[in-house]
Amino acid sequence: NRYSPATNVWSNGAAPPVEMHHFQAVEMNGLIYAPCAFTGNYPNETPLADVYYYDPVSNAWGISTQVPQGRRRGAAGAVAYNGKIYVVGGITNGHVSGWVPWFDSYNPATNTWTVLPDAPRARTHFNAIVKDNKLYVIGGHLTGAPGTATAPVAEVDVYDFASNSWSTLPPSSNLPTPR
Repeated sequence: NRYSPATNVWSNGAAPPVEMHHFQAVEMNGLIYAPCAFTGNYPNETPLADVYYYDPVSNAWGISTQVPQGRRRGAAGAVAYNGKIYVVGGITNGHVSGWVPWFDSYNPATNTWTVLPDAPRARTHFNAIVKDNKLYVIGGHLTGAPGTATAPVAEVDVYDFASNSWSTLPPSSNLPTPR
């Protein structure tokens, strides 16, 4: 669906070419990317190999790239920053197993992926944001963790683009109610 703030009206856009869910959409250069999405039914969803994008001007979907074979996952956080798409965390096997702390960047201009230093911890179903040249990874959980419906993550992990390193905020900065 598409929303026009100017007219306060919702309309139907082009349907995606495949079922996709469990991704954090990012906008770059007028395109809306869906990196590291799942397809299929709960709880055994499959990571999509392709990264799809939506072009709101032409109301059409396309494929920008494939996620490298060994880095495919869903329910990850994603941001667009300085001409690249950064993807962190996620899970490789639906809502069952395979939580990963992976951190990767994708450069649409060169169609290249780069493996970056792993985050301090794995997490799924969370948001990532960039503020002041730092990536903040906040909230989420380990969905389907053995012995629990979810294992919430309270810690806030921070990636400093300038130093190419991760840190974790002090415990006093943990989410007061992990979710």
